Amino acid sequence: MDRDVRVLRAALIALALTFTILPLLAALPLFDPDEGLHAAIAQEMATRGDYVTPTFVGEPFLDKPILFFWSEAWSIRALGSNEAAVRVPPLLFGLLGVASTWLLARAMLGDAGAALGAAIAYASMLLPLAVSQVAVHDVGLAPLMNVAVLALWRVADGRPSWSITVAGGVCLGLSILTKGLVGVTFAGFALVAFAAVRSGAALRLVAAFAVLLAIAVAVASPWYVAMERAHPGYLHYYFIDRHLRGFLTASQPHAEERWWYYVPVIVVGVVPWTVYVWSAVRENARRRALAACWIWFGLGFAFLTLSRSKLVTYALPLFPALAIVLGSTWVRGLRAGGGSFRAALRAHLILMFAVALAGMILTAQRFNVTFPPAAWAAAIAVMMTPLMIAWRARRRGRVVAAVACASAAAFAVALTLVLPSAARQLSERELARFFNGRGVLPPRVFLAGDRVGSIVFYLTPALRADLFPNRIESVDLYQVPERLGSVPPDTVVCVRSHRLPKFDRFFVNRPLPFAVTPDGEYHLYLVRELIDAIR
Repeated sequence: MDRDVRVLRAALIALALTFTILPLLAALPLFDPDEGLHAAIAQEMATRGDYVTPTFVGEPFLDKPILFFWSEAWSIRALGSNEAAVRVPPLLFGLLGVASTWLLARAMLGDAGAALGAAIAYASMLLPLAVSQVAVHDVGLAPLMNVAVLALWRVADGRPSWSITVAGGVCLGLSILTKGLVGVTFAGFALVAFAAVRSGAALRLVAAFAVLLAIAVAVASPWYVAMERAHPGYLHYYFIDRHLRGFLTASQPHAEERWWYYVPVIVVGVVPWTVYVWSAVRENARRRALAACWIWFGLGFAFLTLSRSKLVTYALPLFPALAIVLGSTWVRGLRAGGGSFRAALRAHLILMFAVALAGMILTAQRFNVTFPPAAWAAAIAVMMTPLMIAWRARRRGRVVAAVACASAAAFAVALTLVLPSAARQLSERELARFFNGRGVLPPRVFLAGDRVGSIVFYLTPALRADLFPNRIESVDLYQVPERLGSVPPDTVVCVRSHRLPKFDRFFVNRPLPFAVTPDGEYHLYLVRELIDAIR
């Protein structure tokens, strides 16, 4: 085996282990709104044993398909109701995203080293890495889509394989069970891209895509049919209202963003590989496989830009194509050397250093956290070590090791300093523990300015069993005064500490909380006392 391939493979394995094991050891609380909500739904599925209809506090949750909830529920049944059980599935999906990107790059490029570079790039790009750390459905889409795209590339390249085609169809069906028709759409974009660079392959690709779709429908339709029977009108709601109207109109959440919304998402999401974009555009346009990746990316980017509903995680299917072109560019530069590549490499490492420190600075400002000087010194020392190793490195093995170490160091800084400091204002774990300690839940609970999510997951089984819809309710901070007269007087209003200055303005007399959570994050008020304070 070529020495460079061995070094790249070792770096990829080290990064994969780091990005998978460290989050489980960190045991960070579940983040709201989405991660806590998805975890609570999966927990309820595991408890009730209903693997057809996802529910939240007994009410059907129809906004997401079932596959990711299945994976979460099975993990919770195996490992218990804890953070590790919730995060194992997205971490595994993240690993599958790295592996499938490697497989796709290997097939398209025919170069083991370049394929490993693509996998390393996908593993360490900011957005794919971040999404794999939290329980959201989008993380499962990329690996499933990649297998379907791999089957299409084999057809375009004149090397079709029935086993890969069947696997691609099954994965395309699983993608429909993960995020609806998004995976099918992006696989269709890949078809167009491959047809554009492989003359005469269009008819073969269309025929292969039809086979993939037939298998996908066979895989996905049983659950959708079961949902339609259990909830008549579900198919219209999900595919017409959520998909079609969500794309064409502003009827869905996340619909008021500017047309250029995804430009900064891509620029920041590919960090620290941003520094190779110009070289990739300049050098790869003449290579058909890489040109196909650019077309695939461009069609997907245009589709997301035209959609009225926009969200950061929706951009994840764009990143395998970007990882292939940027990772292969990095490996070619690594092999060729030269002053321009060394300059890009140093910018790569400096950018990782800057991102880690920027994360600390932004966390300190956004969440009002004060890091002690020792924390700043430790973060700088951890990040400077690989930077200094690589600054004058000439041997390719040492350069690859430095890049891997820098990625791992930045990730370690995020896990040990940035995310724990932010978690206090992004999770409802301590509020749930407060009610667990009292052994009783108030008749109604208002979360002022927070969405209901992880509090349900963290409640004891006895308290969860006593829940009913809207017993714990999300209420906009400004709606609290007008809701006070419509709920029982012993309803509890929970307000985060950073919202207290705005909350206090609603009252003539500053209300006093009857309790504060041990971490000081939540102040709890009784409605009858708030009514007295507002007069």
